[in-house]
Amino acid sequence: MKRDISLLSLGLASLLHRKEKYLFYLVILGYMVFYLGKQCAEHDARHGYNTQRMETTSPN
Repeated sequence: MKRDISLLSLGLASLLHRKEKYLFYLVILGYMVFYLGKQCAEHDARHGYNTQRMETTSPN
């Protein structure tokens, strides 16, 4: 997790250096959507809901 954040901050620093603001916001938004989606998938799997990616982890 910490490695992902450091890689992200390095990418953001280079984007800011080139002053490509729209890419900066796009990366932030994309990372937030990816992170929230991953959290939701883990939460669903932990509680035994059937998700498209984790059908086999259902305890039922």
